Amino acid sequence: MDSRMGHRGVVLLVCLASSVGAQQAAAEPSPVSALTTTPAGPLILGDQDQLDVTITAPETPATIDRPLRVSVNVGTFGPIARVSAGLYRTTYTLPTTRFPQVALVAVWRETGPDAQVDFHRIPLSARTELPIEAKAGATVTVGVGDQELGPFEAPKNGQLVVPLVIPPGVERILVQSVRGARRAQAWVPARVPPYNHLTLALTPHRIPADGVSHVILQAYYDGPPPPLERFRITGGEGKIDALGLDGSRAIFRYVPSRAPRGGEVRLEAHIAKEPSSTASALLTLGQPIPERATPRPLEGPWLADGQSQTTLLVLVTDRYGLGVSGLVASATAAPARVVNAKELGEGLYSFRLEAPPLSADRQVKVHLDFRRIDAKLAATVELPLALPPGPADLSLQFDPPEPLPTDEPFNLRITPVDANGVPIAAQKLELEAMGATVTSSRSEGVVRHFQVHAGLGPITLRMRTENFERSRELRLIPHSGNLFLAGFLAGSYGTQILPGGGLELGYRTPWLDARLSFFLRGAYRYRQAEFSTRSPSPIGTVAVETHTIPLWLGARYEFVSTGAWRVYGHGGAGVVFGQHRLDVTFAEMPQEPAQVAIFGPAAEVGLGASWSGIFCEAAGAYEGASVNTNPTLPRVTVPPLLLSLALGYRWEVK
Repeated sequence: MDSRMGHRGVVLLVCLASSVGAQQAAAEPSPVSALTTTPAGPLILGDQDQLDVTITAPETPATIDRPLRVSVNVGTFGPIARVSAGLYRTTYTLPTTRFPQVALVAVWRETGPDAQVDFHRIPLSARTELPIEAKAGATVTVGVGDQELGPFEAPKNGQLVVPLVIPPGVERILVQSVRGARRAQAWVPARVPPYNHLTLALTPHRIPADGVSHVILQAYYDGPPPPLERFRITGGEGKIDALGLDGSRAIFRYVPSRAPRGGEVRLEAHIAKEPSSTASALLTLGQPIPERATPRPLEGPWLADGQSQTTLLVLVTDRYGLGVSGLVASATAAPARVVNAKELGEGLYSFRLEAPPLSADRQVKVHLDFRRIDAKLAATVELPLALPPGPADLSLQFDPPEPLPTDEPFNLRITPVDANGVPIAAQKLELEAMGATVTSSRSEGVVRHFQVHAGLGPITLRMRTENFERSRELRLIPHSGNLFLAGFLAGSYGTQILPGGGLELGYRTPWLDARLSFFLRGAYRYRQAEFSTRSPSPIGTVAVETHTIPLWLGARYEFVSTGAWRVYGHGGAGVVFGQHRLDVTFAEMPQEPAQVAIFGPAAEVGLGASWSGIFCEAAGAYEGASVNTNPTLPRVTVPPLLLSLALGYRWEVK
């Protein structure tokens, strides 16, 4: 009999190490991961070139944010995508060498030298044809491993060709022939090349060449493993120690020699006296490069109450998931506050954050920065804020509606609501009006009513509850200018107190935020005095009544204009006119009363304050009035400088 191998297309099925193939002489540690493909079934090289692969790999708190790594001794795996917790998908491209062999797959995560590595077997069968010579009419059966093919009936020429699928590990084929009472059998060599029984996994893939750091190499052998001394590890400078056999894997520790500049080391594994079984792995020397910053979920809700704190844990790894330590970590957060940042080791960093007060923001953006002298990494994390118990927002209603008239009162209704807009009671609700005055407030159920007097300029409402603070800029109707009329009572003092009063007519301009006004003011002052005189002789007395009316044009500017309150300065100039009445008595003999006209310049400057139209002013005045100079009468002089205090009310025509 003769045997020939035929090479055709391939289909791959990935299965668990415990489910297929060669007999294991030693107990292999049970894998925690599993691999399956679609469709399931025996894999025959040549039927197809690529398969979809599903990998199940349970995640723990230490591995949940580390990517899965996969290596294989024959064929290649494509990129690995995480579908859900512990579930991954990828593709596998079959090898182009189409003889029976086993693809040995290693699955692990980069958690350091002690990372758990699972090994899986993928048996790949191959097609061939077996030519058989037998007696014509004989019944022929063929046994390939555990399978029996046939029966086949030999043709008249006795030449029979049987198609076979040979799995890996089959070295002989059993052929049996029966013709009548005669039976014959023969073992035919399969004549297939020996396949590679070895693969190598190295963890971690990168370490600093400091003469202390080490990696672990696991050389997995498909089948009963040879003695440990037949395993050979070569390549690179440093120290290699054999740690022992664990099932079908031989475990070694490698400490590379110091290499300040880093580099790469290719480590080779082979089995003595078995040249077909070889494997290699590449080790990079140097600090890992930070390329990924993976945040971990917060433990519990983070309340937006201005005081709650939470810890953000971030794992910084290289592209393969190896933790990067020794970085200087910093962070900024908006609108929250970063309390501190520190390294926990193995690439894990923690950031302590303090929540902001409740506002319109429902998320906090944390900007992370990791630096080393030779590398840096920046990342942004968005963290959700949970609503604390109580109001989440405020509903505002204005009467009249916006835009609001300037310098007039308006009503404001504030309703606290929860996150769904449903009215809810607030333990505390405060209103501060900048540019306006809150004149009254009352409660009606969960609603608070406020009366506010608008000023002339912009108004900002600041509202506070037990949970948050809100600000609102109000839209006002631009001031177009108003006429006003004022009346006041006044008292002045020169050498004595002078009672009086007056009227004022003015115009508030729209200029300078309606703070500038012009006015025409007239006042009245009354003075009465009696004194003795020696000129002319003899001794006599003089009774004086003075009536003066200062009249001036002026301007007023409001330094403060908040709601109903105004604080202002004013000044003006004009004239003063009036009359003196003198009743003179000489030597107890009354004289004819004399009347003298008064006329002269006048000016006044002062400061004032008003609230809702009621005003009070303090001023200094100059009234340089003419005086009597008749030599037959006593000389009378009116003091030119006066201090005055006025109290009145100002009506503004809207």
